[in-house]
Amino acid sequence: APANRDILLALFHADGSYETHQLEHEYAGVKHTHISGIHAGQKYGYLIQLNDELHYISDPYARALEGPLHYAPPFDSHKSFDLPKCVVTDTHFDWQNVAKPRIARDEMMLFETHVKGLTQLNPDVEKALRGKYLGLVSQPMLDFYRQQNINTLQLLPIAACMHEPHLLESGKVNYWGYNPYVFMAPDPRYASKDAVNELKTTIRELHRNGIQVILDVVYNHTAEGGTNGPLFNLKALDPNYYLHHGDHYANYTGCGNTVDLSNQAALNLVMDTLRCWVEEYQIDGFRFDLAATLG
Repeated sequence: APANRDILLALFHADGSYETHQLEHEYAGVKHTHISGIHAGQKYGYLIQLNDELHYISDPYARALEGPLHYAPPFDSHKSFDLPKCVVTDTHFDWQNVAKPRIARDEMMLFETHVKGLTQLNPDVEKALRGKYLGLVSQPMLDFYRQQNINTLQLLPIAACMHEPHLLESGKVNYWGYNPYVFMAPDPRYASKDAVNELKTTIRELHRNGIQVILDVVYNHTAEGGTNGPLFNLKALDPNYYLHHGDHYANYTGCGNTVDLSNQAALNLVMDTLRCWVEEYQIDGFRFDLAATLG
């Protein structure tokens, strides 16, 4: 975190209070510490000083968030503490020895879909599952895939998405998910309770039924927008995560910023994210949004 040498780790309690810890060690430019007794479910984040105020930022490597993302614009340091906190996860999951389908490309029948949109208004799907990850593996949907000979689902972005300020100002949300807040945490909007385990269960059951899962991933920009956009994580840690054009962020994406994959930290983050989805979620492939900007 070269842009914030005094960054603190914050561990949050159930009542909203928190304790802070110094990141007293550093290796190869990476600040770190070790705290014993941390368990799955622990809420956490980082604190920086911004204009003489404490400001909460999320962990770019967070595997889970405690709830859906939202805030009332304009965003500021006080409101940063109202954002859902990062959550420590347990990587153990029972895949029940279900093998991943191995479907040749010329035999793939690919169906691109939106997690919520596919089942939200489907009266045949149990009401509690509509619009959710688990709705994708409800019996009516499994029957639908079979009837249509679908053997590959390509899901529109499911990484935690923050809504753009202009949408929030008008009382709207980013439905499609192309505005990533963190890259490795599944969006809580599509879960009843536990996005991580519900998504893993969904992928396992799709695999059990011979269906591959491809993710639409967005690495070309983040939800922090342009120079005057909100400060969520990467801007606070190191502005070199983003391409610059003079004193401003390069806006090759039309979203206010462009992630700079020539920067090693940014490249590491993207590659680690891909490994996370493949190793921890058994994802079968990826579709890269605005891939040309990644070069």
